[in-house]
Amino acid sequence: MEHQLGHPVIKVFNNLYAEQSAKIGKPSGTPDRIALLVSADSAKATAPVMEPLNDRGFDAVDAGGSDDSTL
Repeated sequence: MEHQLGHPVIKVFNNLYAEQSAKIGKPSGTPDRIALLVSADSAKATAPVMEPLNDRGFDAVDAGGSDDSTL
């Protein structure tokens, strides 16, 4: 997909409503913290979103390339 559009495509937050993402994040180490899958065409594209997800209260999990993901 990145090749077709000419810029990185990153999939994340596609299974939450915006309102949910603002309300359900929890501090790192909290039991039952939600993990969000992050998928992109390259690790270089995925890297910049991993830490901000942690800061918003979610565990970021690299799900590999967007062509391989079921997101």
